[in-house]
Amino acid sequence: MKPAHLLDTSALLAHLLKEPGEDIVEHCLSAGGGRSAVSIVSWVEFQLIISRSNYPKADAQKIIGFYRDAVGVPLPIDAAVGNTAVTLRALCPARIHLTDLLVAACAKNHGLKLVYRDKHIEGIPEKALLQIKLPPKDRIAPRKG
Repeated sequence: MKPAHLLDTSALLAHLLKEPGEDIVEHCLSAGGGRSAVSIVSWVEFQLIISRSNYPKADAQKIIGFYRDAVGVPLPIDAAVGNTAVTLRALCPARIHLTDLLVAACAKNHGLKLVYRDKHIEGIPEKALLQIKLPPKDRIAPRKG
């Protein structure tokens, strides 16, 4: 079954940390990896975040294993994705990080909806990229006094 969604690192973390939008990512993952994919860029970033976190090593390995099983083999970044990234950048009015461009281009080249919560990706026009923006994280009110 061809995936329908490409999950950005921010989507994987929203799911893991049970942040707003977790239910959307859960739905994307619900078909045992057949409904979602991840780019190699997001996969490496996610692994680095988990490996540098405070999770005990055994827990970190379980987390990485769970998501590896859920999304399958990461999609590569190749010359075609690079060319699409250049095209997408030309459509953005503001600066966008290279990694975000590559992830978005990977989604576009594979005909997938990009699922994310990343302010930089917001700059890519919806007409140029199928996308699902997750709701913002809950803000913690500042303490008084």
